[in-house]
Amino acid sequence: MELEDDDASNSCDVKTIDNFVLPFVNFLEASMDESPKSQKRSAAVVHKKTGLFDKDLTEMYSGNALFVLSNEYHYKTESYYRIVLRENQNGFKVTPSSDEVLDAYVVPICLTKADMVGIPVCEWGISDSYCPLPAIIYGINYYSDSSKYEVVYDLETAKEAIKKVTHGGKYPFCFQKLPQNAEIKTFSTLFGKNTTTDPEICALLEKIYEVFEIPVAKIILISAEGKYYLSSISPIRNSEISTHEKEEFKARVETGIENGEIRNFC
Repeated sequence: MELEDDDASNSCDVKTIDNFVLPFVNFLEASMDESPKSQKRSAAVVHKKTGLFDKDLTEMYSGNALFVLSNEYHYKTESYYRIVLRENQNGFKVTPSSDEVLDAYVVPICLTKADMVGIPVCEWGISDSYCPLPAIIYGINYYSDSSKYEVVYDLETAKEAIKKVTHGGKYPFCFQKLPQNAEIKTFSTLFGKNTTTDPEICALLEKIYEVFEIPVAKIILISAEGKYYLSSISPIRNSEISTHEKEEFKARVETGIENGEIRNFC
């Protein structure tokens, strides 16, 4: 994806940062161009090695809106600090916000927030030992990753899984009771869009993005009896995205840049 530097018809600036040096915040501040000329220019600038799914940071501007695209936004990651930095600068509405990232990646908070706005979720709870069967369980300690979970069907597997996600009983965990014959499905999303054509899934993914505003995410859904339930929102691993999805997502990004309107990719 390349754009000519003298193409002034675009209203978005897109930049990727491939290499970071410590201290991270000082590096970002030193890299900023706050000159009036830079702020006013409308030509799009695209790094020739732009790789939305190659662990790069990508910033997209549209008017006073700034979108930070990254494979993941965990607390204390480079992406998280970039968001915080931009939030402390005047003039931009940053998506995702640092608050939304924290809410989305902590499974119990994610489920509570989703349930409050009508997004279907399974029966769930927090425990340090009890777990209904069958269930899907997530760690909720400082080191937990919402993309990692365990599925348990009997007491023996539950015992081992709980020991694993709680680091030997040091931390609590979040369980979600699985309906009978439930299936766990994952969807890579860009601005709430996926390559699926299922209207129910499309509507649910769009609703999740509307509420949490995580531009690049893996959405884990539980399918049971013709209905879908949100299980978690998590980072995307590059290996989890199909070639078809990568091609379609990048085409949407390119179309959005050409149109000069970030929210109209699809």
